[in-house]
Amino acid sequence: MRYLVTGTSSGIGRATALRLAGRGHHVLAGVRDTADAPPHPLIRPVIIDVTDREQIAAAAREIWTRA
Repeated sequence: MRYLVTGTSSGIGRATALRLAGRGHHVLAGVRDTADAPPHPLIRPVIIDVTDREQIAAAAREIWTRA
């Protein structure tokens, strides 16, 4: 299964992404800077600021092209 988790640079978002990846799920990790994404082979960073409509649209396009 694949999940999109936002806010993965720290806190609950990061813990959630790592927990899901640790259980074998593919995670698209929403971050503002790809360097902040949690390190794990099943985690792919996706640039997204959830307060910016253009970034949300760009992230959606990127997610669908990776499907």
